Amino acid sequence: MTEIKFRIKDTKNEQYISLFIPQMGSIISGIAGIVFSSYIEALEYLNKMQCNGLNYGHFVDITRFVIEESEITIRNHTVQNSFEDLILSEPDSEENIKRITSILKYAVQWGFDVMEPTFLQFVLNYDKYQPILSKVVPPHMLNSIGEFLGEGILGCDIDVLGSISLTASEEQHIMYDINDLFKSRTNASK
Repeated sequence: MTEIKFRIKDTKNEQYISLFIPQMGSIISGIAGIVFSSYIEALEYLNKMQCNGLNYGHFVDITRFVIEESEITIRNHTVQNSFEDLILSEPDSEENIKRITSILKYAVQWGFDVMEPTFLQFVLNYDKYQPILSKVVPPHMLNSIGEFLGEGILGCDIDVLGSISLTASEEQHIMYDINDLFKSRTNASK
């Protein structure tokens, strides 16, 4: 599928605007730049850029820019995590143990589907990782990983969060701020 998009080109350096910092009057340009859906959106950005610059005492001469139309072909390519092969190549290294700990903390918060099923099974069953699992993953989650594939403590139901809260260690309560999370969800449901 091909779409028409617009970018703003700085004629002084032949690059595209990537960022404008009005406080400093700085325009950062690059090869790609910001992509706009319409000509009007790009023009509004230039006008806003000029006004914001003036608000901070910096004049931006927008006549030095041109708005270019580009045809962009949209293709979706699946992105695969590369950490799994890296860890499997040397699962006992200190570096990979730190990586596993970080991945598990992320999974507790957002869901265990961040890991491929075979890699998740490896992590759950590898003896060396058992102390890490006990330290990082609350028991309720560890005993029912399947329920937490698509969501972790940040998105689960308040009743499930209550169950997690009851089984989590004091260290896990602090690590994930479970008490405050539970309180904020309780207050939000009132």
